[in-house]
Amino acid sequence: SSGSSYSAGVWTINSGMAAGSSKTLTLPVTSQSTDGSFTNTATAVAPFGGANLSASATLAVSSIVISSFNAFESSTAANAITGVIQTKIAGTPFNLDVVAISGGIQVASFTYPVKVELLANTGTPGSGYGTNNCPTANSVIQTISSTNIIGGRSAVSFSAVADGWKDVRVRISYPATGTPTATSCSTDSFAIRPNSFASINVTDSDWQTAGTSRILDNTSISNNKVHKAGQPFTIQASAQNAVGNTTVNYGDTPAVTLSACADTACTSNFGTLSVGGPAVNGILNSPTASYSEVGAFNLQLQDQSFANIDAGDGTAASCSGRYICSAVVTAGRFVPDHFSLLAGNSVTPACVAGGFIYMAQPNLTVSATVAAKNASDVTTLNYNGGLALATASWLAENNNSGTNLSSRLVLPATSWSSGVHALSTSSASFSRLATPDGAYDNLQLGVQINDPDGPTLLSLDMNPTTSGDCVATLSCIGKKIGSETKLRFGRLKLSNAHGSEMLKLPIPLQTQFWNTTEFVTNSLDNCTALIASNIGINTSLTGITATLGGAFVSGVGSLTLSKSSARGFATVCVDLGADPGVGTTCTATSASR
Repeated sequence: SSGSSYSAGVWTINSGMAAGSSKTLTLPVTSQSTDGSFTNTATAVAPFGGANLSASATLAVSSIVISSFNAFESSTAANAITGVIQTKIAGTPFNLDVVAISGGIQVASFTYPVKVELLANTGTPGSGYGTNNCPTANSVIQTISSTNIIGGRSAVSFSAVADGWKDVRVRISYPATGTPTATSCSTDSFAIRPNSFASINVTDSDWQTAGTSRILDNTSISNNKVHKAGQPFTIQASAQNAVGNTTVNYGDTPAVTLSACADTACTSNFGTLSVGGPAVNGILNSPTASYSEVGAFNLQLQDQSFANIDAGDGTAASCSGRYICSAVVTAGRFVPDHFSLLAGNSVTPACVAGGFIYMAQPNLTVSATVAAKNASDVTTLNYNGGLALATASWLAENNNSGTNLSSRLVLPATSWSSGVHALSTSSASFSRLATPDGAYDNLQLGVQINDPDGPTLLSLDMNPTTSGDCVATLSCIGKKIGSETKLRFGRLKLSNAHGSEMLKLPIPLQTQFWNTTEFVTNSLDNCTALIASNIGINTSLTGITATLGGAFVSGVGSLTLSKSSARGFATVCVDLGADPGVGTTCTATSASR
C-alpha cells in the first residue's frame, strides 16, 4: 500500500494507521520469478484492535550483475571460483557445486534459480571450446531446468548418465527460463566412463583359428588344450555402466595388462598380446587377437586412455579411478606355431680337403640351431625349461642307401634355451663297430623335432631310412643339416720291411678304408699326419730312431728308421689313440734288418 517499503526481506506497512504510525512485519518469500522479482504476501493483526491488515507486493530486482558461473567438486575450498571435476561413472548419480562469479570473486548475494546442463563435447576431446568455455560441437546429455543457487554457491545433484562420454562440461544459465543474460560452462572438463568391462572371454575354435567354441583358460603343461603363438583367437567383453547396461557410446580398443598366474605353464616374462578390436556399440568381439609368446598368464582388459581428459585433475590412475577395467581371467596355454632350422647350419668333416671322416675320429664339426617360432616366424623366447616339451633328435643316414646311422652318432647333450635348441661342436663322431662296415660316401646329418603338443618342424626333407630324398608330405620326419660328407671305417697299415744295417730303412705306411669288400688305400687322405710321440720302437739295437715324412699324400705316408750299428730287428708300432706315446708295446708289425 501507499507508503509501504521493503528492505532485506522486511516490509514496512503504513496502511490504515494514523500519520506517523507503522507496523513492521517480516514476510516470507512466497513466489520468485526467473527475472529476479519476488512477491511477499502476509496478514498482520491490527495493532489497535481494528481490522487485520494484509499486504502483498512484488519487488523487482533489476540490477543483478553476474559475469560468469563455474562448477567443480563439492570438496573445493570455500570462496573458490575455479576447481576440477574428476571422472564420473556411467550409471551412477553425482553431485557438483555451482558458483556465481562477478569481478573475479564469488557473489555471496546471488540467491536465484539457474538452469544447469551437461554438455558432451562431440568434437575432439580437450579442444573446441567457445568464449563461454562451452564446447562448440556438443550434445546435451542432461538438463536440470531450474535449481537454486543460494549465497552464491550451492550443490547440484545430477542423475546417473547411462552412457560413457570422454569430455563433458557443465553449462549454467541465468535466468533459468527465458533469454539468458549470463551463460557459462565449467572451466574443467570431465569424463563419464563405463564402469567396467564385463563378460570377458578368451576363446578359439581350434589351436590356430579364432572362434567361441572353447575357453582358452589352460594354465597347465599337462593339459593339451593349447593355441599357437601368433595365430588369431577371440576376445569378448562388453563395456557396462554401474547398473549392468551396455554403454553403446564406447567404441575404443582396450589394452591388456598381463600378470603371472600360478601353475606349471605360467610365465612371468610376457610377450605381446594384441586385442584386435575396436569395440562396436560398447561390445568388444575381436576375432583378431593374438599373443606372440608361449605359456599361460593372467589377463585383464584396461582402457587407460578413455578418461585422459582427467589425467591432471587428481583422478587416480587406477581401475577405481579413471581406468576402465575387467575382471582378471586366465589365458593359455600358448605353444610354438612351428619349429625352424635356422640358416648357417653346417657339417664339416675332419679332413676338409678329402671330404671325409673316419669312424671313431672325434672331430666332426656340426653346427645347427632349431628355433621355436610364432606365426610371424619370431622366436618364442619363453620356450625353455618346463615349457619346452619338444625333444630334438639328431639324425644320420647314408643318403644313397637309406642306411640309418643315427644311433651311432655321438654328440654332446643339448637342451632348449630362450627358444632355441643349439648344437655347436667340433668333437662329434660316429661309433666304430667291431667288424668293418661302409663305406658311407653320402653321409647326411639332420634333426627331428617331436613335440607332444603338435607343432612341427618346417620344410622336412629327410628320412633316415629312405634311400634318396623322401616325399615331404608322406614320409619325411626330419630336416637336413649341412651337406653330405663321407664316413669311412679306416685303419693305418704298416708293412714289414728289411734292409742293410748300413742304410736307412723306409717302412711302407698307408691309411686305408673298407670299401664294402676289402681294405684299400684312401686316396682322399691328404690330412693324416703323425707326430713323433705316435711312434713306438721295441728293439735291442742301440741308437735306432724313427723319422716321419710329414702329412700323408693320397693315403701314403713316410716312416724311416735310422741306420744301425749292428744287425738285428726292431718292432715298430703307431699309437693313434688319445694318449700317443703311452703303452708302445709293439707286436703286430715289425721292421727287420
